[in-house]
Amino acid sequence: MRVLSLALLLSSLAVCGCCGNLSAAPKPPLAAIHSGGDALARAPYMGWTTWNLQDVHLPQYNNKHWLNATNVRAQADLMHRLLQPHGYDYVNIDSGWAGPYDMYGRPLPDLKKFPGGIAALARDFHKRGQKIGIYWIPGVQRSVYENNPPIYGTKYHVRDIVAQPPVAGNAFGDWHMKIDFHKPGAQEFIDSITRLFASWGIDYLKLDGVGPGSDSEVDSRDDVRAYSEGLRKTGRPIWLEVSWRLDHQHAAFWQKYAQGRRINDDIDSLTPKITGWSQIMKRFQEAPLWSEDAGPGKGWNDFDSLPIGNGSMDGLTESERRLVMTFWAINCAPLYNGDDLSKLDSFGLKLLTNDEVIALDQAAHPAVPMVGGAHQVWRADNGDGSYTVALLNLGAEPATVAADWSFLGLASVQPVRDLWSYTDLGPQRNKFQAMLPPHSARLIRVGRPSAVSQRTPLAISGLKASSRYGGVQLSWNASASASRYIVRRSRSAHSGFQVLNARVTQTGYLDRPAADSAPYYYQIAAANGAGASAMSQPVGAAPAREEHDRVISIDFTGDAIAMDQDEVAGVVPAMHWNTAPCRYGGLPLVDSAGYSSGAWVQYDAGGTFATPIPDTAGGNRMMRGYLETYGHDTTKITVSLLPPLLAKYGYDVYVYCDGGNIAATRTGKFTIGDQSVEVTDNAGSFYSGAYAPASASGANYVKFSVAKGDTFTLLATPVSSTDENLRAPINGIQIVPHAR
Repeated sequence: MRVLSLALLLSSLAVCGCCGNLSAAPKPPLAAIHSGGDALARAPYMGWTTWNLQDVHLPQYNNKHWLNATNVRAQADLMHRLLQPHGYDYVNIDSGWAGPYDMYGRPLPDLKKFPGGIAALARDFHKRGQKIGIYWIPGVQRSVYENNPPIYGTKYHVRDIVAQPPVAGNAFGDWHMKIDFHKPGAQEFIDSITRLFASWGIDYLKLDGVGPGSDSEVDSRDDVRAYSEGLRKTGRPIWLEVSWRLDHQHAAFWQKYAQGRRINDDIDSLTPKITGWSQIMKRFQEAPLWSEDAGPGKGWNDFDSLPIGNGSMDGLTESERRLVMTFWAINCAPLYNGDDLSKLDSFGLKLLTNDEVIALDQAAHPAVPMVGGAHQVWRADNGDGSYTVALLNLGAEPATVAADWSFLGLASVQPVRDLWSYTDLGPQRNKFQAMLPPHSARLIRVGRPSAVSQRTPLAISGLKASSRYGGVQLSWNASASASRYIVRRSRSAHSGFQVLNARVTQTGYLDRPAADSAPYYYQIAAANGAGASAMSQPVGAAPAREEHDRVISIDFTGDAIAMDQDEVAGVVPAMHWNTAPCRYGGLPLVDSAGYSSGAWVQYDAGGTFATPIPDTAGGNRMMRGYLETYGHDTTKITVSLLPPLLAKYGYDVYVYCDGGNIAATRTGKFTIGDQSVEVTDNAGSFYSGAYAPASASGANYVKFSVAKGDTFTLLATPVSSTDENLRAPINGIQIVPHAR
């Protein structure tokens, strides 16, 4: 995106009265942790973006209302059905998803557009093998600077990290202010944002308005480095794309810190058509300069979206649309469409789903130019003794375009295959030439793979499926020549298999389907640039349905160190406790497997204590700290947007309330809805490795039952005390689903 909508983030910022000095940075919970590493960018990504429809000058799309969860979900459904079987799996939400900022100056979704937040979409998309991306820009928005919130997990505030005197933080102007990354707290601020994004389950982050480039002298390299480092620290494989029209002088930097980079202006024409031929021609100005810079370990040159699915909307002829797909694929550019997928025409669908052309893109052997000018020839070394060649007529008149075998270092007679028509053209002597209409292309494979090169991978072996928390875990043995694996799923072992994910690069896959107890069946094929193996024999397993498979646990730590991810606490032993460090604020919540739940906690207390409540009898603990009340104040905690299964079947709420009491006997009242329970904490009582309910001596927790609904509010009110300190502490909360 180049022209930024002011609707992106213009909103008020809620500021908290967070504890001012944190002794150690709490470790926020992460979303699902997968091994990414080099596999993340082994090949360019494929998917769909919202931006073309947001930017096309048609009233049904180009308005402030079109970008919303309903419309994005509808396009994702269509992508799942039409394009995902061919490898398209990213659903990227561009500018306009964000609303307010949280108490730490971090962006939150606009809940009017996305009622369940980004996490709800991520959860649904992941269940069917899709990935989700969002958009962001460098710098600190001016309103955040003026409100000066604390930086999560530090003693610093936002004004402490902004460059002085303030200057523009990105190519969109000075409404975002530049961060000085030499200042303490600056990297921590970015880390807090990337952790938040990871907790939602995002898989892709587009960082826009980056320079040098973007029609701007702004230098965003420190920002890119910081976001790259922040994403790495989350432990979640998240693709970082930097944009737009980046300066080639810094190609090595972009290669080091991002998986992909936009090297051109936007492809959008800012008219009632998505693009036009003049916008396409701009790709040819920059592509030769960057052609040697793409590949595995280097990242990918992004030419922008593929507006080729609907001739009436795209602004291109059929020949031009085929040329676009040809040029993107032979250069191994990311393949992401931006059309209204409900209006794809038959020609556009054929272009987007030609598996031989897609395989060329995903084989990760980018092309280099052989002949320039109006009649271009590009060639890609397939790495197996053969070449793929694109012949392009960029001129306004028909022209003969030829590729000479001597340029390829090949013998005089070579077999040729036309990738667009799936046709073997037979042996060709010395060269291949074709008369091309204006703005058209041919795409051919020349030569045959060498004898030692395997045409297609061998079938996989050792496929296993096992029940896991919330899903089915697949594992299999590697096929030696495979570059990716295709996963198919069905509810029957005999028929009905559909592609779930066509771009798996590991020898394992966690499928998180709808939560039910019926088995799913799976097949795997190994694939590379030459094709795919036969499908494996199906194996099946049912998602694990433990009673407590959706537990959400919150630890009110004060300024204490957060619980380690492998620490277990609570009446219902659960890992992955959410860390709430301040006396009031808001926090997105993960579940006990570390996955984003989509839920949110908002809380307000008189104070917070970092005193951990140790186990006097063993090595357990009752959380790390507690929220506190003073005088007759009432602590209020609201949890909202709970997962649908909890909202439907109900849940228990465990409230832990041990203040490590020494001096006095104190009574507090805890209330949810029309349920109220008083708990007395006797002087000299200590947690001793056991949780005692409110009805027992030495009580340290209260249990409430909520029949249904996605929101509840907990109130904690002091009642009495044998000293002057009225208290009703809350160490933590667990939300445990009812049996289904």
